[in-house]
Amino acid sequence: MNNNFPSHNNDLDSRLLVSDYLSADPEHVRSARELAHFLGMRPREITRMIEHERRAGIPILANGRGYFLGGSDDEVKRYVRRLDRRIAEIQKTRNALVPSPERSAT
Repeated sequence: MNNNFPSHNNDLDSRLLVSDYLSADPEHVRSARELAHFLGMRPREITRMIEHERRAGIPILANGRGYFLGGSDDEVKRYVRRLDRRIAEIQKTRNALVPSPERSAT
């Protein structure tokens, strides 16, 4: 495991950003568990911080191994397309589980 994290300034006026600890190289990802261990937090806290940063416009992407920063607009667009496909699949599952008026009448 590579522990070459940048040092974090503990100044109270600065805010800890997970993105400060990520590479723009998708071959050098950091898992939520690895980040949590290094930062002394729980993995769930890390994933919440990542979502907060994403919603602020920081392009934190993920693959099956961990998180990394989007290095190009094309990379971010590809990731967004993957998210769109996941959303569509989740919607199909949701629709199958929620009774429609036609199905509940039978």
